[in-house]
Amino acid sequence: MIIRRATKKDVRELAGLWDKFMEYLQELDSEPLYERSKDSRDEWVKYIKKKRIGKRDSVMFVAEKSRALIGYCMAHVEKNKPIFKVKKYGHCDEFFVLEGYRGKGIGTKLKDTLFDWFKSRRLNYVEIGVLALNFGTIKVYRHWGFKDHAHNMLLHLQ
Repeated sequence: MIIRRATKKDVRELAGLWDKFMEYLQELDSEPLYERSKDSRDEWVKYIKKKRIGKRDSVMFVAEKSRALIGYCMAHVEKNKPIFKVKKYGHCDEFFVLEGYRGKGIGTKLKDTLFDWFKSRRLNYVEIGVLALNFGTIKVYRHWGFKDHAHNMLLHLQ
């Protein structure tokens, strides 16, 4: 198993992983606000090609085993509000490992590679979001040293 930077050649296979990631999230939270549009996959592919792969302040790493992608993470450098001393920090946009490969250290290897990338950019903080009902992932993130910091709340106006 290797961890490497994603390339545009990986996009088709990455889109398949992303589909599985979205299915996993939908099982956890069926809130209509996060229901996928009909063209969501195409839009995601356009987005990562334009904004993430090969860009200076963003990155995608993939976990590859036997020439198949089994996980990925996508992140970028986020500019903080000008009122704060810390001007930039790392933000992890997406993090996913296929179910059959979880608990085998693959996510940790992706995380270590990502954190090295953030450190190479002299960033001292990393932010990551997780659904409130995703208890397994919350446990993993806490094990990695993340702490609860903010809570996003959602209200459906009738």
